[in-house]
Amino acid sequence: MASKFKPRAMSKVGGAGSLTPQLTLPRKGADDLNEIRFEWRKRLKRGSELLTIEAMGIMVEAIQKLAPDDVGGVKDYAKGLKVAVVRGQSDPVVLIFLEKVKRELTESDNEDTVVYIKTTERSPKPARVLQSYQPWPAALLPFQPTGSGVTVVSRQVSRSEVARVSARILSKKASIEAELNRAGARGAKVERGNNAKGTEVQEDLAFSVLRREFGIADKSEPHWRPAIKAVQGQMRQLGKKLVEYVMTGDEGVFSLPSYVSVSASEVTTFEPFQTKIANASGLK
Repeated sequence: MASKFKPRAMSKVGGAGSLTPQLTLPRKGADDLNEIRFEWRKRLKRGSELLTIEAMGIMVEAIQKLAPDDVGGVKDYAKGLKVAVVRGQSDPVVLIFLEKVKRELTESDNEDTVVYIKTTERSPKPARVLQSYQPWPAALLPFQPTGSGVTVVSRQVSRSEVARVSARILSKKASIEAELNRAGARGAKVERGNNAKGTEVQEDLAFSVLRREFGIADKSEPHWRPAIKAVQGQMRQLGKKLVEYVMTGDEGVFSLPSYVSVSASEVTTFEPFQTKIANASGLK
């Protein structure tokens, strides 16, 4: 690259003169340098994304090796964990996700399940009444909450927790039945039975995972926190890969897991694992 060297006289300071070398580039040389800078900035941004994807892959692999066989009534939940890159934002976001687990309530849920009802302004009034008194033990639901904007979320808890929630609901039995009657659910009764059997629910698996992770009402089987440490132990090596990628532009320096690219709107279909678990486990 050609350049011109021009000495430039500086003003005298204290009677002494000095010369400062000034390097100027011809136009093509300046354009080339700007192009290099632009390319490196692009590579740094892309490389940071690739580094994060590999890190999340390391984490998923570690979780799958350590996870319990059964969490929240779901067998081998960790096998369903995936890495996703959320596009459509200024900077891509890399996360670990799990498709929402949907099922129907059964008679066995009467012993160890409580439910939460999510509604919107357009949801039926009876469902909104149920929401105002949640959580509900599955056994005491007076009917199946359905209708526009209604989502029922289930959580597996201990029998003592079910008993505690049941006692609270039964203490307000008369008030709840009166409100349901005024809301249009005439004849609805708050009493133990199987009225909720067959209700479609979304299992709050992140809730169950955290309870197992920290040994809340169950034996402790940590698998997310050790996985985070596994990633931290690889950060020096991952950093070296980032430098190599910026210098060469070769994406092959990274060992990438399989991952999917999704839009921000698609994220709502996922179980928000990283949001719930990361805050509790120290990932954020």
